[in-house]
Amino acid sequence: MKTLSKSLLNLSAVGYGKLKSHRLLGISVAATLTFGLFGYSQVFPDFGFLTLLYMTVQLFLLDSQVFDVSDVMAESGGVPWALELSRWMAAALTFYGLIFAASKLLRRSGDKYRIEQLDGHSVVFGADKITADFLEEVHALGQECVLISSSDSLLEKWRSQGHFAVDVDAEAHATLQLDDLLQAGLPRAKDFYILDTDDAVNLRALLLAAKVDGSCSIKLRQDEPFACDLLQRHSLFLDQSQHQLRVISVEKQRARLLLQQCPLEWDAQQGLATEVHLVLPHFGAFEKSVAIQAALIGHYKSGKRVNLWLSSPSARAQLVADFPEISRCLDIRLVGQDGVESVAAIGRVCGPDGFVTVLYAHLSVEQAYLQMLRLEERWTYKCGFRIIASGAYGDETSLVQERPNIDCVPQPRGLVTEAALVQIDRVAQAIHKTWYEGNQLRIDEAQTKGELETVEKLKSKATFKLWDDLSEEQKDTNRSAADHIEVKIRAAGLNPKQPDIKEVWSKLDAKALEMLSRMEHERWAAPLWLANWQVGERDDVRRKHNNLVPYDDLDQSTKDYDDEQVCEAAKYCAE
Repeated sequence: MKTLSKSLLNLSAVGYGKLKSHRLLGISVAATLTFGLFGYSQVFPDFGFLTLLYMTVQLFLLDSQVFDVSDVMAESGGVPWALELSRWMAAALTFYGLIFAASKLLRRSGDKYRIEQLDGHSVVFGADKITADFLEEVHALGQECVLISSSDSLLEKWRSQGHFAVDVDAEAHATLQLDDLLQAGLPRAKDFYILDTDDAVNLRALLLAAKVDGSCSIKLRQDEPFACDLLQRHSLFLDQSQHQLRVISVEKQRARLLLQQCPLEWDAQQGLATEVHLVLPHFGAFEKSVAIQAALIGHYKSGKRVNLWLSSPSARAQLVADFPEISRCLDIRLVGQDGVESVAAIGRVCGPDGFVTVLYAHLSVEQAYLQMLRLEERWTYKCGFRIIASGAYGDETSLVQERPNIDCVPQPRGLVTEAALVQIDRVAQAIHKTWYEGNQLRIDEAQTKGELETVEKLKSKATFKLWDDLSEEQKDTNRSAADHIEVKIRAAGLNPKQPDIKEVWSKLDAKALEMLSRMEHERWAAPLWLANWQVGERDDVRRKHNNLVPYDDLDQSTKDYDDEQVCEAAKYCAE
């Protein structure tokens, strides 16, 4: 009984949703019923309401018997105008429904046939703005793509452009099925982009894709930071499938772009800060991603790192539960404790050369602008501050342009296309190539000297592979190294965009190189701490590493390696 009630409620919700999206049709049906009831009440004044309603509904069935009222109407001279209008409207609506259903059936069957002829196309699953933006880019490039979606507007727009789509009925609480993937031609597809906003729904789509024969490149969206990192470390089905998997996070990509656009330690007005504060009044998936990105690249000279301010103990507990060792990468503090009762009071504990960034990504630009004005009135401290507002879909207004203390989060457009993913990996791939060739050179030298044990040790390194053979976790470590390059350059007092950066960088003295090498070591350790590695004899399976120690405790060969990475940094930036 409970299941039946739930089904009826769902059916009612679907019907209401459909009528809401077709208001003219709903008004026409209501008008037909009203005129029919009124007309039949004149013909049969003694009949009850339910009987009159039943007879009116029969008009939609085109049942001629309901008009056999000649005996009753002989004296009045004809059918009442309301009933006459109602029966014509009912007939028109019925014919419209039949034609609409037939056209939809023919279109779907035609689409199904044409999809069966596709080969080497892309399949996209999603229903939000990210999916819509992605489809616009695909359409502009002229690539063949099949959309799987629960969004009626997105499906209609995609089909109107001459493309193919498969419906997933979200209003009926239906979930993606294996048949949907097969209907979209996934066995013959080249790419499968899983871009829904719900991580669990995306994971289900991935597991369904694992059951489909074929070999395609799968891009799986997981916006929750710990989920993204876990799935990068665990390949799930790759041992049993020919599909290739890349786990991506739109929020992580936005966080990376944000800290490139608005470096936490630098501001055009303030210059380079010696003390860095990041405030997160709200704590959603994007804010978590920014916190993780700050933990990965927020490593500055003199051992300084980011002071992360959260709004509640529950936010801190959640972050530590997901990343138990994150306190090794940044300092977590709470607004409302230790005498810091508000965001404005953070300036009181910040040094004169410090800088505070407050992330209001959950607010509109206008709301964040008011927060900025409030802070400006209360900010009597020498340190600088910046507010970052929601700019998710390019809401760049004059409010932002007129004030130096407010900026916008980069819009997510163009973050999941193949071209964007390749661009993100460009520097990371160059970093890995340099390391790979250096390790090969060390192997050759050891072989020349007959040091076979050293040769085997160097060959057994988990990352001694070509880029395409690395795991996503290993690739992500190189991406973090690439993100930190500009931090190093600013720490040396230079501008990453200056044209002679390579020449100036090559002339850094030993003191500057050692300072940068210390930064590099802290940066290198951060992704290991976040992935729950521990100090111990090197064991990749048990996630232990002997170099997770202070820089001064490293052996000289490891320090030399850090020096090599520092010396190459400006080259990657210039290129």
